[in-house]
Amino acid sequence: MLIQVPMQIDDTATFYTRVDAYLRSVDPDYEAGEVAASHQREREVLPPILGESNGRSILDLTCGSGAQALALAALGWQVTGLDLTPAYLNIARACAAQSGISLRLEQHDARVPLPTGLVGQFDVSLSCMALDNIIEEDGFTQALANLYCALKPGGLCYIRLRHMDFVLDEPSRYDFSWERELPNGRLIRLEDWLPLDDGTLINSYLFVLENHSRSYPYETTVFSYRRRALRKAELLTRLEQAGFVDMKLLPLEAPWHPYAVTMRH
Repeated sequence: MLIQVPMQIDDTATFYTRVDAYLRSVDPDYEAGEVAASHQREREVLPPILGESNGRSILDLTCGSGAQALALAALGWQVTGLDLTPAYLNIARACAAQSGISLRLEQHDARVPLPTGLVGQFDVSLSCMALDNIIEEDGFTQALANLYCALKPGGLCYIRLRHMDFVLDEPSRYDFSWERELPNGRLIRLEDWLPLDDGTLINSYLFVLENHSRSYPYETTVFSYRRRALRKAELLTRLEQAGFVDMKLLPLEAPWHPYAVTMRH
């Protein structure tokens, strides 16, 4: 079975809102389990890179459901998390309340300038798995400017992104992402990538719901949106143009894994 260009290509906020609603409808325990697992992973991954909290402040420009923001707040950071999608901010707020974690969460579009009160206030800024969601040139430039201008002089910035060089140079269809056991079967997520000629890709999440209580146990649901085909070389050039210095690519675990880069104000 091949996926053609989907009939519905959502904007980023709509895509993540629809995916979140779908997951909650088929797997009510998904949010709690996934957020808890990602929270624990980030508590292990981030401290060796960012250092100890010591009460320092950090801006998560694209916090999503709070994987990094919640982990860092639990470790003692003074965290401000911003995101475009209300559904994901609600997940982060619920998880913070359930865990007794204190942090500031607000809706904000990374493509527009930061509120004045957030400029120059943070020891660290970060964005994980989100900058390539911004396909507009002006919006992408502004997002990098936000990561830069949020920092105090000498502050550290951390960015993590999908390895688009691998996606573009080693094209594959239907990458396996994960599967979850359900009472009557499984939920399987695959990803499909369709490069376009305008420097973007169509990224589709293909969900296969297996339910053995039905006469035909398989149901397929697809959600799609457009992402920037952001190669590492382009990112590093744009970061330099934004004013960052001392850029360092961190070791890559595997070609298909996300990559990360740090830099200084």
